[in-house]
Amino acid sequence: MKNFSFHIYLWQPYLLFLIGLPCFSQEKRQLTVEDYKLWNTLHIGALSDDGNWTSYSKSYLSKADTLFLKSTITDVQYTLAGGYGDKITADGSLFAWMRNDSLFLLRTVTGKTTSYPNVSGFELLRKGSHLIYLSANSDHNSLTLYNF
Repeated sequence: MKNFSFHIYLWQPYLLFLIGLPCFSQEKRQLTVEDYKLWNTLHIGALSDDGNWTSYSKSYLSKADTLFLKSTITDVQYTLAGGYGDKITADGSLFAWMRNDSLFLLRTVTGKTTSYPNVSGFELLRKGSHLIYLSANSDHNSLTLYNF
């Protein structure tokens, strides 16, 4: 028994050295001002009631924001550069978002996108049956209602 204890005490410093060795081999790179533009803020967006579709966005200091729509069931993901103001229907069949002054409507079943220019605001009813948007032209404003 004494002989066994003696061997444990001999190997213990060596094992501690081997465990700590990977920590010494990792070099840390100093952050530069150029690295700050790579940082982003993650924002949680819309979620369909059935949980099959979710959206989120990444905001950057450079204002090169990106909106994402992702299926939680399949690997389908849409990357929508510059997108904001996202809304989704309860069943997840329609997804709407803004970019610049245009409204975009994506049918998630087909992947087909329709755009509406000169839009200043919109509402997508949760049941997915109606889209209401306000168009702002130079001489007049108009409110449009679409029935799906």
